[in-house]
Amino acid sequence: SWRFGIWKGIIASLILALVISLPSILGFRDRAFWLDIGLVLFGFVVSLVLGRQGTLQRLLFKSTLALQQQAQQLKLEIDERFKAERELRMLSFGAIESLVFALEAKDKYSAGHSRRVASIAVAIGKKMNLSAEDLEDIRCSSLLHDVGKIAVDQIIQNKTSQLTSAEYRHVMIHSRAGAGIVRPIVNSKVVKVIEHHHDHYNGGGLHQVVTGEDIPLGARILALADAFDAMTSDRPYRAAMSVAEAIKEIHIFTETQFDPVVVKAFLEIPMTEITSLLE
Repeated sequence: SWRFGIWKGIIASLILALVISLPSILGFRDRAFWLDIGLVLFGFVVSLVLGRQGTLQRLLFKSTLALQQQAQQLKLEIDERFKAERELRMLSFGAIESLVFALEAKDKYSAGHSRRVASIAVAIGKKMNLSAEDLEDIRCSSLLHDVGKIAVDQIIQNKTSQLTSAEYRHVMIHSRAGAGIVRPIVNSKVVKVIEHHHDHYNGGGLHQVVTGEDIPLGARILALADAFDAMTSDRPYRAAMSVAEAIKEIHIFTETQFDPVVVKAFLEIPMTEITSLLE
């Protein structure tokens, strides 16, 4: 303890004073008595400081150790909380994804649509050298992009003739409805991609407020992937186009409906791969 350190200092200072005073005691040197007392006091002060210093060092060490333990405990609690939140989000994502697939299963014309769109969109993203994080956002957006169709009248959605303007506007509410549904469980990028995936590059989309590169890149990619799969799939009001016919349509609507940079990346995908993505 620090008291033990003080006693060691006192004893050492007494010995030092005795050694220094020895010549005067024996008559060999004329030294003042008060100098000896001063040396004793100096030794005491030094021992006190050293003893206190040791105590402070131990206190600091214990405090630092306690703070480290608290920090580790806090980190564990935060990690557990994030883990629980991730698991909850994954469960919620899985539930909504299952809802989308269930909606598609009820409609023979759209069965497997979201999975195919996700494959096409990710393939485009890879050609554009997007990061793994951005590709995952695009995959999630693609899988969930049509969840808002739960708010769409099924009779209108499955109509076998051309939609009226009013019916078309009704169907198109699914973009913003879907964004609202997924907002609690996905990041803001995914929400924005779903919200804007029917925007036209030139701003000609329904109720569109952003144009060109102000449209999220993921939404521009999803717009092309979604349209391509829709064109190459049977619909109640028309038969599926061939891949070549769909690509021709994409060329026609480049810079109006589709981002030319995204179109360029899409056309760099080998035809065999494009065909396989539609299976």
